[in-house]
Amino acid sequence: MARTPTFNRLFKECPWSTLDASQQAVGLPGGVIGNSEVGHMTIGAGRVLRHDLVRINESIADNTFEDKDEIKNILAYVKGKGSSLHLLGLVSDGGVHSHLSHIPPLVKCAKDAGLKHIFLHAITDGRDTSPYGGVDYVRQIERVLLEMGIGQIATVIGRYHAMDRDSRWERTERAYRMFVSGEGKKADSAGEAIEKSYSAGVTDEFIEPISISDNGGELHTITPDDAVLCFNFRADRMRQICSALGSGDFSQFSRLQSPVRLTSMTVYDDNFDFPVIFGSQRIEMKFGQVLAQADLRQLRVAETEKYAHVTYFLNGGDEDPYDAEERVLIPSPKVATYNLQPEMSAYGIRDVVVKAIDDESCDAIVMNLANTDMVGHTGDLSATIRAAEVVDEVLGNVLDMVTRKRMVAFVTADHGNCEVMVNEETGREHTAHTLNPVPFVLVNGASDMHLRTKGSLSDVAPTILDAVRLTVPSEMTGKSLLEI
Repeated sequence: MARTPTFNRLFKECPWSTLDASQQAVGLPGGVIGNSEVGHMTIGAGRVLRHDLVRINESIADNTFEDKDEIKNILAYVKGKGSSLHLLGLVSDGGVHSHLSHIPPLVKCAKDAGLKHIFLHAITDGRDTSPYGGVDYVRQIERVLLEMGIGQIATVIGRYHAMDRDSRWERTERAYRMFVSGEGKKADSAGEAIEKSYSAGVTDEFIEPISISDNGGELHTITPDDAVLCFNFRADRMRQICSALGSGDFSQFSRLQSPVRLTSMTVYDDNFDFPVIFGSQRIEMKFGQVLAQADLRQLRVAETEKYAHVTYFLNGGDEDPYDAEERVLIPSPKVATYNLQPEMSAYGIRDVVVKAIDDESCDAIVMNLANTDMVGHTGDLSATIRAAEVVDEVLGNVLDMVTRKRMVAFVTADHGNCEVMVNEETGREHTAHTLNPVPFVLVNGASDMHLRTKGSLSDVAPTILDAVRLTVPSEMTGKSLLEI
C-alpha cells in the first residue's frame, strides 16, 4: 500500500534474510509477540536471553515466587501498619509490559500473609492487545478476586495516561491524582466503566481516570501508610509514575502527599532505591562492548520514544555509555498521538546521521526510526502508510551517503507491527505487534558476501561483527548469517 522505492530496491539488489523476532527465538514463551525492549536486548546481546516474563513465570511455576524476600518484606510492612496493599500495573496478557497471570499469585501471597485490604489499580492496554480487550481482562480479574474472597479493583485508567515515557508529565499527574485522591470519573464497576468508555468511542489505551467505589460508596486511594507493588516487568513506561508515587526527590509537579513505600517487579531505573523482586541479569560481551574494546567510535541516534532502546536496552540494561560512545536524542513531537504527525522526528534523525557519515566522525552508527511502530500502534491506516513512506525516504537518504562514502550498512527491525493493520477476525483496527519475522538486509557488502535465508535477532550482532572482521565473542551464541 505504501510507496517504498528504497525497500523495493534493497530487496532486489542486496542480500537479505528474514529473522524471527518473537516467541522462543527472543527468549519469550510460545505465542508471545516480540517488543522493542526484548528486540534491542537480543540484538545487543547476540544471544537468546531469559527475559523477565520467563523468569517470573518459572518462579511462579516452581513455587519460589512467594519466597522472594522483597514480597515478604512489603507484605510484612503492610501487615504491621494495618494498612492497604495496592497492586498497580498493566492488566493485559500481551506479555510486553506485564502479564495478567501474575496478578492472582500476588493476591494469593497477600492473602496468605493475612492482609485484609488489597486493591488493584488496573491500567488498560489497547496497544499490545486489542483496543477493546480491556473489559474482558478486567472481568476475568474480578471473577478471580471474587473466587479468592479478597481484593477489589480500585481504579481503571488507560496506559496513555499512566504509562507515559516521553516526559508528558501532565499525563502522569492525572494518573497520580487519581491514585492518591480519587480525582476523575466515578463508577460502581470496573467492567461497566470500560463498557461505557467504549460506547463513548474511547478505547483501552485512552480510558480516562476512573475510581471504583465499593458497596458503601468508598474510594480506595493510595495513602502514605499504604504500600504499592508495581507488577509490570518492563521498565521504561513505569519510571514516571513510580517516581511520582515513591521517589523522595521529585519536582515534576506538586504532589498531594509524601512518597509511599513502593516495590517493583524488576529494576525500573538504576537510580531508584525501591526494593526489586527480580534483579537485573548481568550480560557480558555485548555488541557495543565489543566495538568499544576495538576502540571504535560509536554513535547512537533516536528520538525520545526509542532513545532508551538504542542506548540502555541495546547495551544490555547498562545506563552508562561506553568509551567513545556518543548519544544523540532528537525530541519526539509533542502531539497527542503520532498519527497526527506520522513523520515524527525522522528527518531530524536523518540529518544527524547523514552529517556523521559525511564527516566520518564515527566508526559505527546505530539509528532507530520509530515511525512504523509508533504510528502503527494508533491503528490509523492512512497515517501509517505515510509513516512507512517517510521511513523509506529517510533510509534512502542515509544509504545514499553510506554508498557515497563506501561504507556498509545493515537494515533490520526488532519486531513486526504495521504489516498488519486490520484484525481479520473482528474487522477492527489492529494496533499490536505481530509474530511475523522481520527483514535483515546487507547493503554494500563485499561481492562474495551472501546471507542465510533464515535466522533470528540473536544473529544480528554476530553477523555485523563477522562482516567487519571483528572476532565474535564466545558469549554470543547467535550465529553469523554470512555465507562467503
